[in-house]
Amino acid sequence: MISLRALPRPLRASLSLFLVSAILGFAVGLLLEFRRTGMSRSGLSTHLRGDGEFAPPMELDTLLAITHPHAAMVPLLLLASSLPFLLGRRASDREKTLAVAAAWGGLFLSIGAHWLVRFHGPGWFPAYSAGGILFTVGFLWPSLRALQELWGAREAGAESLFGRP
Repeated sequence: MISLRALPRPLRASLSLFLVSAILGFAVGLLLEFRRTGMSRSGLSTHLRGDGEFAPPMELDTLLAITHPHAAMVPLLLLASSLPFLLGRRASDREKTLAVAAAWGGLFLSIGAHWLVRFHGPGWFPAYSAGGILFTVGFLWPSLRALQELWGAREAGAESLFGRP
């Protein structure tokens, strides 16, 4: 493992700006989801299954068009945003394992829950909620911990990746 604080300042700045940008992108996505569904069982059901009167059910092509970029790009974002945390020294292996399990479990549960609610009913809303909570914790916790390690107090005797403190 490496000391993130001991990395050269331009690399720390770049990693930090990436993490801040990813967090802002996540916040915008959360706001969009809230506006579309209200983060409620009935709102998600109406968004995906229609209301039987004015809003039609989401078409399969639309659900595929939403799932495709999420299934392709969110894992890359998750990997890139978690690497500083996973490579850092300050978090324990247990903390890292829990963060990875929460993030990836939440990602798969969240994506799957949209399909389950759409085709099997709003009874699957708890999977949507659990997936969202797990992903949020598994994404934000490592990102914020990495930012803390990148700019917090330098560890005593820590060498950078490039051999100088």
